[in-house]
Amino acid sequence: MRDSIPGTSDALAESAEWFRMLFENSVDAMTLLDPETLVFVDGNDAFVRGTGIAREALGTLSFLELAPEFQPDGRSSAEAAAATLALVLANGSHRSEWLTRRADGTEEFIDVVSTRLTSGGRTLILNTARNIDGPKKVEDDLRLSEARWRRVFEQLPMSMQIFAPDGSTRQVNQAYERLFQLTMEELRDFNILHDRQLEKAGLDVSIRGAFEGQISVVPPIPFELKISPEQPAKGIRWIGSTMFPVFDPDGRILEVVCVHEDHTARRVAEDEIHQLNQTLEQRIAERTEELEVSEERFKQLFEFSPLGIAQVDQGGWFYQANPAFCELVGHSVDELKHMSYWDLTPTNFHQGQKMSIERLDRTGRFGPFDKEYIHKDGRRIPVRLNGVRVVSPEGGVQV
Repeated sequence: MRDSIPGTSDALAESAEWFRMLFENSVDAMTLLDPETLVFVDGNDAFVRGTGIAREALGTLSFLELAPEFQPDGRSSAEAAAATLALVLANGSHRSEWLTRRADGTEEFIDVVSTRLTSGGRTLILNTARNIDGPKKVEDDLRLSEARWRRVFEQLPMSMQIFAPDGSTRQVNQAYERLFQLTMEELRDFNILHDRQLEKAGLDVSIRGAFEGQISVVPPIPFELKISPEQPAKGIRWIGSTMFPVFDPDGRILEVVCVHEDHTARRVAEDEIHQLNQTLEQRIAERTEELEVSEERFKQLFEFSPLGIAQVDQGGWFYQANPAFCELVGHSVDELKHMSYWDLTPTNFHQGQKMSIERLDRTGRFGPFDKEYIHKDGRRIPVRLNGVRVVSPEGGVQV
């Protein structure tokens, strides 16, 4: 019956020829795969160049010979391939990411569109693949950066709370939970823009300034550790804070970061000092010094903080610094990544720096201590440092 339709054979032949031209001339790697044997029936020049295999191997080479034993999701390549083929055969087409291996053993990620083709009672799978190593590396780098800053956020010794632009809480770190004795679940209905304690203390204007794009310094107040008037307070702490907005590239506020400072110890000490006899001046001086050290420890802020924050490895090599730190020393982040803190430290401070590192090894933190940095223009910049050891899930140590 097919031959009875005028021109049908010619049209099919022409269609097959167009397919062959598309197949051979495509810049993307294209193959025909037998779904039963997983053997490549054919492949175009782009496939041969991309994989480095000999064209003569087509017809005997198994698809799994060009794959590592396991895919990134933990499944064996054989299991992952079977699942993908089942989807292609069931739905007619499927798109997937695949870790493949070239003839020289190097591995690369490819984006594969697989399509079921049926002709003359035979079913083949047409695969069109494109290398996506570049985008995957960017994705992995972003994921690593996000994980790194997540660890920093969680392990910072200072209390941090991140608000949405509407005043609701998005995140808190462990130091916050220790300070306020509150969890994210308890903060579900809390909104800082409508907090009665802060309004009563006259701090609502300062706080709203941060949500309007300003850096706000909120003075310490005796804060009852509760989120609603009906709740019994878990205690009272003298708490102040620094609040600053984080903007997107278009200048819109994405969130507001709040870094808390616990002044309770200082307030208690001040009350004690007022009751002490004037003959106890030395004791007062020592206590004041302890308070200053305690207060200084809470002056670090996060990536968008107006305070300088830098991260170094155990050898002292910089691999991250915020804009405030770069401005302080006059070097860009890229320049700092080729430097260590010894390059910025005058020789007369080396011994003090070594003693601080020893303290970090013993206690997990150091500082504050005063030293100088060498600015890019040669000036010596006096600074006060605090450091904390951050341990990654893999056991790596960062400072």
